[in-house]
Amino acid sequence: MADPQATCEYERQCVLKLLMASTPGMMGALRGIRSIGLRDWCVSGRTLTYVVYSSLLGAPAHQTRMPLSVLCYEPEPAALGVEPKVIQNLRRVVMDERFDLQIVNVAKERSQLVGNIVSCVDEAVLYSPLKALAAGVRLGADGSLNCVAPFGLTSLFKADLAPNPFGQNDTLYLREVNLFQRLWPAGFTC
Repeated sequence: MADPQATCEYERQCVLKLLMASTPGMMGALRGIRSIGLRDWCVSGRTLTYVVYSSLLGAPAHQTRMPLSVLCYEPEPAALGVEPKVIQNLRRVVMDERFDLQIVNVAKERSQLVGNIVSCVDEAVLYSPLKALAAGVRLGADGSLNCVAPFGLTSLFKADLAPNPFGQNDTLYLREVNLFQRLWPAGFTC
């Protein structure tokens, strides 16, 4: 899947969607997230990397709960403190203890972390610290999984921890690299 000459982006997206759909509890979690009515959202690259790397390299021994990292875009001033309320609502609809719920309102966070103002979740994904994390999945109203991956999914399937040229934050980059190398020792290239 990681060889761009052996597979195409469409095939990588199909495999990612299959992995997401076959991860226990994931489709229920995505339906729950969609049900709370966020304006713009996706499950971020950290969740996707966990799903893909657990499939490729085995489940990490040091982490018992899967990160369910949700990016949302809620720009209104009243919504800028939305995370605790959304986490509470997500806990109500995602009744699965396998997940460690995390949410980031990119209307607030990305401008602080990257220095860029974004207008939607898809744009925020572009600024992920690693190319492999620059991806997201959301559940459409018709029940289909939709991918956003501005650089494609090759880095994700290669387990390549190359920095994202748009990431602009060395501290975040190193934090993510250390996390993945701790969870899956010797499974990555930098």
